[in-house]
Amino acid sequence: LEVSVSGSSLERKLCSRVSSREIISKQVFVKIVMVEYKLRYFNLRGRGEPIRWIFHHTGMEFEDERIEQEDWAEIKSTFTYEQVPVLEFDGKGIFGSQPICRFLARLFGLCGQDDVEAAKCDEYVDAFQDIINAYVSFLKASDEEQKEEIKGELLEKLCPKYFTIYEDVIAQREGGKFLVEEGVTWADLYIAAWLDTFLQMDENILEPFPHLTALREEVRGLPGIKEWLQNRPETLI
Repeated sequence: LEVSVSGSSLERKLCSRVSSREIISKQVFVKIVMVEYKLRYFNLRGRGEPIRWIFHHTGMEFEDERIEQEDWAEIKSTFTYEQVPVLEFDGKGIFGSQPICRFLARLFGLCGQDDVEAAKCDEYVDAFQDIINAYVSFLKASDEEQKEEIKGELLEKLCPKYFTIYEDVIAQREGGKFLVEEGVTWADLYIAAWLDTFLQMDENILEPFPHLTALREEVRGLPGIKEWLQNRPETLI
C-alpha cells in the first residue's frame, strides 16, 4: 500500500488505521512522500468549503486558491468542465466537490470502518444534494417572487425532510454523535460545513433537531476545524 501524504499527525492516523485493519493478515508498507495540493474555487464557502474542512481536520497542507467572480469569465475555458472546484496535485486534476471529498476521505481514512459505512457516507452526502441544488436555484433566480418560492420550498420542506432523516440516524444509536458508528467521517464534515449556509437563511432551522445540532457542534469543535473557523476569510456565502 502506498499512501502519498505529508504531516506527522496525519501520518500517525494513517499508520494506526492501516495497521489495525490489515497488518494482521499481511505486511503493509506506508510510504510517506510530499504532495502539494491546490484547491481552486471561488472566494466563497459553497461547494469548496467541505473540501477545506477535510484538509484542516486532517492537518494536511494545501493551497487554497480563491477565484474572484470578476476574473472567472476570463479563465473559465481553461477548466476541463468549465466548473470549479478542482483539486490539482502531481500533474493531475479532480473536478467536483463530491469526487474530491471522496478521494480525500479514502486517502485520509474518513470513510468509516467498512464498505457499508463508506456506502452510508455516500448515501447521506448524495441525498444532501437535493438541498444544495435547491439552494443554487435560489441564488440563480432573478425574479423575486420565484426566489421567495424556492426559499420557502427549501427551508420549509427540503431541509426539514432531510434533517429529520439525519436526526433519526444519529438518535437511533445510544451515545451516537455522528452519522456512522466509526466516528467522524467526511459525511459529517460535508454536512456540517453546509449547515452554516442554511442557518444564515434561518437561524432557527436546527431547533427541532438536537442531535444534528450536536453533530454540528462536535465537528466545529474538532481542533483543525475550530482553528479554521477562527481564521477563515469572511465571505457572504
